[in-house]
Amino acid sequence: MLTTRGVALLVGGVMVWVTGRLLGVPELGIVAVTSIALVGSSCLSLMLGTRVISATRTLAARRLDHGGRGAGTLELQARGRGSSARLLVEERCPQALLTTGPLIFTAPRIDRGQAVTLEYEIAGGARGRYTVGPLLVNARDPFGLAQRSWQVAEPEELLVYPPIERLPSHAIHGHQPLTVGDEFDTMREYVRGDDLRRIHWPSTAHRQRLMVRQHEQSRVGKACVFLDVRGCAHAGSGPGSTVEKAIGVAASLVAHLAARGFQTRLVTEADQGSPRAQDVPRLMERLAELQPSAMTSIAPAFGRVCDGERLLIAVVRPPPSDLATSIDVRALARAGRGGRGRIAVVVADGPGDGRAHELTRILAGAGWRAAPITPDQPLASCAILRAS
Repeated sequence: MLTTRGVALLVGGVMVWVTGRLLGVPELGIVAVTSIALVGSSCLSLMLGTRVISATRTLAARRLDHGGRGAGTLELQARGRGSSARLLVEERCPQALLTTGPLIFTAPRIDRGQAVTLEYEIAGGARGRYTVGPLLVNARDPFGLAQRSWQVAEPEELLVYPPIERLPSHAIHGHQPLTVGDEFDTMREYVRGDDLRRIHWPSTAHRQRLMVRQHEQSRVGKACVFLDVRGCAHAGSGPGSTVEKAIGVAASLVAHLAARGFQTRLVTEADQGSPRAQDVPRLMERLAELQPSAMTSIAPAFGRVCDGERLLIAVVRPPPSDLATSIDVRALARAGRGGRGRIAVVVADGPGDGRAHELTRILAGAGWRAAPITPDQPLASCAILRAS
């Protein structure tokens, strides 16, 4: 493709040639042919120097913690004859992942069989699933008359987890999973694959067949984290918004519960059916991609939030309607009564959010351990977690 300079030189060459023919000046014809030939040779050299450029991209990690850093490596290689033209390489990357300006590199000429390596850094600035790439290569001839742009590497996906705040070990201390440990429970016949160290030789001699000690299995605690992500209830979007704070609180609680041995379910008002307990990576992946829902009520979801769990934790916002008559508040106050613990974190707009404080008082009166939290407040400073 010709640049503006190339088009101007080509058009000028044609006009000079026409003028030379009309005026009968052969020197103008020589100038015109030289100009047109220069444009043609520039296009030809560009095609021969770039048609065999290939590239590969390597991301050091496909998943980043919030605020974490990752690295990307680009390797350009020339596989044809001669040397490549000077290349301008552009890696398309969302602004949320960039630590500097746009990822644009100038690569030197690459001889056949050689490779050039380019490196860059990315950061997990905001949770979400992002597309890194495509990788575009732009080449120009030395005179700037022709240029060529093409894609040499397909896009790849990268996931940034939500922010996770470390909680003190005593947080939610009063709601630990029930574990019985490895105390002796009963005796059973040996099954191939059993640990030979558990063979009970006195019983084996008495019954004339191998017997092993059966230990009581630990009972794993179950928890449910309910997350209110209604778009109508939250204020704003992006970093510092109440919805991002709510998602960050839920992510921190999920990570803490998993570390304490809980099997955890994550439920939102927009879920269809009853989500199952999942491991931390899957829950974090879901939270990374979670978007505000179009639901207007959380009441219907509470039929799914406490299905045999010992512990229910709700991360909620005050409903838009009047708190005294809200069906959401009534449903929330009744939820989880069959469990052994109920904790509510009410996300407030700020310290002066009266509705958030009022909802906290209502839930505390209904038997919840409830406290408000603002977008700029660390979760570890939340009163109900400090007192756990």
